[in-house]
Amino acid sequence: MKNLKYLVLLGMLVVAAVMFWPRSKPEAVGGNPIGKIQWVKDYREGLSMARETGRPAMVFFTATWCASCKALINNAFSDTRVARAANQLIPIYLDVDQNRQIAIDYNIRGVPTVFFLDRQGNPRMRLVGPYDAQTYIDAMDKIVQVN
Repeated sequence: MKNLKYLVLLGMLVVAAVMFWPRSKPEAVGGNPIGKIQWVKDYREGLSMARETGRPAMVFFTATWCASCKALINNAFSDTRVARAANQLIPIYLDVDQNRQIAIDYNIRGVPTVFFLDRQGNPRMRLVGPYDAQTYIDAMDKIVQVN
C-alpha cells in the first residue's frame, strides 16, 4: 500500500512536469519579442509611452526561474491573437528579481502576475497565474474599451 502511494505521487509529479514544461525555449529576456509580443523592458519608459500615446499598459511581472511564467510565454503570449491584441497597449516586461521595488509597490505575491493599467498608469485589472490566450485577449480588449 505504501509503494502504491509513492507510485501515485510520482505519477502526479510526472504529469505536472509534462504539463508545465516549456514546449520550446523562450527567447532570452534581453531579446525581443518574448513570445510574440514586443515588450518594453523599462517600467518608466513604458509608462511614459502609455501617457504619450494615450494607450493603456500591460505590466507582466515574471522571473527567469518561474516555470508557470515560461508556460505563459510559450502558450498565451506566443499566440498570434494575443500579440495582435497587445498592439493596442504598451506591454511592459518586468523581472521581479531585477525590479524588486516595483514588485513591492504592486504588492506582487507570486508570478506570473499581469496588471492592466489605464493610460494614466493606474492599475485597473490584475491576472495572477498562467491563463489561456482568450482570457488575456478579453482583458486587453476590456482595458482598451475603458480608456
